[in-house]
Amino acid sequence: MDLKSVDKVFRILPKEEKYYELFDVLVGAVVEGCELLAAYFGDGAAETPSVEALKAIEHRGDETTHEIMTRLQKSFVTPIDREDIDALAKALDDVLDGAYAAANFAEATGFEGTDEHLTALCHSLLTCARELYDAVEHLNDRDGIGEHCATVHRVESEADAQFKVAMRALFSGSPDPLQVIRLKELYERIEGAVDRSEDVANILETIVIKNS
Repeated sequence: MDLKSVDKVFRILPKEEKYYELFDVLVGAVVEGCELLAAYFGDGAAETPSVEALKAIEHRGDETTHEIMTRLQKSFVTPIDREDIDALAKALDDVLDGAYAAANFAEATGFEGTDEHLTALCHSLLTCARELYDAVEHLNDRDGIGEHCATVHRVESEADAQFKVAMRALFSGSPDPLQVIRLKELYERIEGAVDRSEDVANILETIVIKNS
């Protein structure tokens, strides 16, 4: 069989479109997890969500990621490149893992309350998650993905600045050493989740370029 015939066969074979639905589920879990984290460290929230609630969402994300990977092993033809499906699923799962890890660390170390820097970083993470949700919803037609990714890049830069301000404030004066350890870890984990959001945006931009 010559190359033209092989290409014709691949074009005739049905592509597995289920991936789009699974990515919608996964990015939906990311948004839910980031919403709970923002409420967990929110200022004046009526009711603080439990870490167990966030863990349940994180578990749902893990299950969806696993389903994507399992399907990837069995699919003969995929709607976008296999390596991009793999990278996108893992990067989205990393964002959700980061959100859960921050709340879990706070509970495990007995941290209570919040501060303006935690609130700001959580807000940045939630903004990124919502932009990624809107972008992933258009993964099948690539409509508007670039604009949403541009917003993620902008917010990630703002979060970098927020992180630096938070660290300077944390080490000024004569802070309680235990509080410094707790807050430093929380700032780093949440800012890290924002960085993973930008990784997702980079992958989405690559998908757009490849399929334009």
